[in-house]
Amino acid sequence: MEKTNNPDNSMPQRRHDVDMIVVLCALSLMPIFLYGLPALWLILTAVVTAVVTEYICLRIRGIRRFEKGDFSYLITALIVALLLPASAPLWAAAVAVAFGLCIAKHPFGGRGANIFNPAAAGIAFVTICWPEVLTQYPAPFSEAGGVFSFSTSPASTLRVGGTPRIELFDVLLGKFAGPMGATFMIVLAVCLLFLLFRKTASFRVIAPAVFVVGIFAVFFPRLTTGRFNSLEFEFASGALVFGLTFMVSDPATLPDTKGGQLVYGFLIGIFTVILRRVGPYDVEIVYALLLANALSSSCDRYAASLFRLYGRAKKLLRERMAAKQGKAGDADA
Repeated sequence: MEKTNNPDNSMPQRRHDVDMIVVLCALSLMPIFLYGLPALWLILTAVVTAVVTEYICLRIRGIRRFEKGDFSYLITALIVALLLPASAPLWAAAVAVAFGLCIAKHPFGGRGANIFNPAAAGIAFVTICWPEVLTQYPAPFSEAGGVFSFSTSPASTLRVGGTPRIELFDVLLGKFAGPMGATFMIVLAVCLLFLLFRKTASFRVIAPAVFVVGIFAVFFPRLTTGRFNSLEFEFASGALVFGLTFMVSDPATLPDTKGGQLVYGFLIGIFTVILRRVGPYDVEIVYALLLANALSSSCDRYAASLFRLYGRAKKLLRERMAAKQGKAGDADA
């Protein structure tokens, strides 16, 4: 089974970080447009917290200055901010970023050594601890003097067996309640295509996850208004497309082999489907990703076992075909 190159060799970490920051900064303009200054303050709070926390953690580890070419802490900050509701308190952004860096990154050795995605860990932590403020999503353009009008998100509607009443055009433009950076389907699609073109995002992980979610959306829909509606809202609801674009291809948590990355992608898709049916949160992708992170090192072994079984089955099939051809030749003789 062919092994992929180390991410630091095939795609320098600095280029990866710069690509991600550029795209995330561009995406950050959309929630500011839809939700106003509260979205901007959340993003700035997350970034400032990331800089301070990263510096403190480095000093605790005996490192005097920021590591050259490492902007992963800024990526963590931007992802955390964009996965929060625009109505979230500023302390929630600070706690999520600090938890991600202090618990999920530096104890494992810092950049490239972490087992779990820091942004996913931070969002998962604050969502479990304070669900009453982090699972309510404001409607776009509803901010007035810092006060929002709240709306039911598509993910919440699907969980209770309902059908979201949102026009396709509004779905594409992100004019519905959800994590403030995860509802702009057109913008996210462009971001994903750019990152795939730059090989910053991994097609081998994203494609299996999309396949699994799509299959379940078509053949086991949670709504009764047709398969197209099921596909539309399964991908638009929650933070699935955002997570596939910015989180699942983290080089630090990817399996090493191409086969392992395929298995990893299937696991993310399966965990997402399961959590959408039994979980209480809109950001199920972060929990699916953390579960897959825990199995990342095993995915290479799973893939190797599958390839060995495939090789044995193929060899056995050849032997049986050869035996049949031999018997047929003897009969003709």
